[in-house]
Amino acid sequence: GNEYAFTDAPFEEICLNFLEFGQEDGLMEYLKGKLKLMSRDSNKTQHSMLCTWLMELYLRALGKSSESYKIEEELRLFMANNSDSLIPAVTADLLSSHGRFNELLIYAELIEDYGTILAHHLSRTKGNKPNYSAAIEVLKKAPAEKVEMLMYRYSSVLMDADPSATVKLWIGKSNLRATKLMPALVRKSGGKGNKDKNQWAIAYLEHCVSNLMLKDAAIHNHLLALYAQSSEQKECEKLIEMLSLPSEKRFFDLSYALRVCSEYKQTKASVLVYSALGLYEEAVDTALSIDTSLAKVNAEMAPEVDVKKKLWLKIAEHEIKQENNEVEVMSILQECEHVKMEDILPFFYDYKVIDSFKADICSSLEVYNQKIERLKEEMAEYTQMMEATQAEIETLRSRKFFISSSHLCEFCEAPALSREFYFFPCNHAFHA
Repeated sequence: GNEYAFTDAPFEEICLNFLEFGQEDGLMEYLKGKLKLMSRDSNKTQHSMLCTWLMELYLRALGKSSESYKIEEELRLFMANNSDSLIPAVTADLLSSHGRFNELLIYAELIEDYGTILAHHLSRTKGNKPNYSAAIEVLKKAPAEKVEMLMYRYSSVLMDADPSATVKLWIGKSNLRATKLMPALVRKSGGKGNKDKNQWAIAYLEHCVSNLMLKDAAIHNHLLALYAQSSEQKECEKLIEMLSLPSEKRFFDLSYALRVCSEYKQTKASVLVYSALGLYEEAVDTALSIDTSLAKVNAEMAPEVDVKKKLWLKIAEHEIKQENNEVEVMSILQECEHVKMEDILPFFYDYKVIDSFKADICSSLEVYNQKIERLKEEMAEYTQMMEATQAEIETLRSRKFFISSSHLCEFCEAPALSREFYFFPCNHAFHA
């Protein structure tokens, strides 16, 4: 067959003769010889057709030969030497139809068809499970720009199968857009039963926030939600730290944060969100269930004096009626200048013994006594001033002036007595 390649006999005639006599081995040798003589650059189409025909002949030979391992080696060498001439779709169909999945994988690697490689690893079974580790290894070694879209496509599958390796893979590929990975993170993390996936989702989102400095609300919202769902002390502390950030560094939605914190009973976090929203009364109400000092901090943050006093009185009422904490009530009087002893007395029960408040009550009464004395002194001063003013008015009413007939108007210099005029104590006269 190889010798025919060097003759001038028509190509079609020789091929038909080989096929007519069932000499497929000879036909293969003939086609190999013609392939060697053919210029790949000047006859691309013919070269491609010969390569495809040889591929089919190799695959048919594998099904007939008893020494298939030799043909396999020849086939793999043939694919390596002619991978750029083989038509990818046709070659893949040929290999698949003959069940040559190993050769299909080799060919896909030769032409860097990572989609086929991943589909192979994730569909075929190894120990009754898809080979996720092999798929992740392929993505790790492949150039980032060639597998970016595949990373997004298989993100949910890989995150579900091996969250640790998947997150490490994502972190290693700096060109990935985190927002396109969010559907996988949201679907495969969250809830109390996904502790391992939640931890690795948190690790990736923290990488996005701390290292990549991303400001997308979706990323920050989901990170906050994962913190809120966690029962670990470390995550709870991170949640508080996140909510305590100044407004210019908060990229999550406060309304969403409030809903999540309320849903997962993160009371202290809820207080911080209420405060950030300016809902100080709700913040104080919520804080009183866990920590009076936190309630005081939020009460002091209220911008209006009336609101601030109302919130402090709410804290005092809670300490009197719920906690029966007299010491704490006394500290409120010292901490808030707007709350006085008489403001909190109505909160005590009628039968309450107030011996412990005796000194404070006396002190408060003494202060009021001093205020009353000062008011009396001020009233006496105002009375004296009023009497002096009334006496001066009476004096002015009975005051008399004498004006001569020759006195002139300061403006027109006509005699002042010629018509109605005004006369001043300084001896100046002006016509009306």
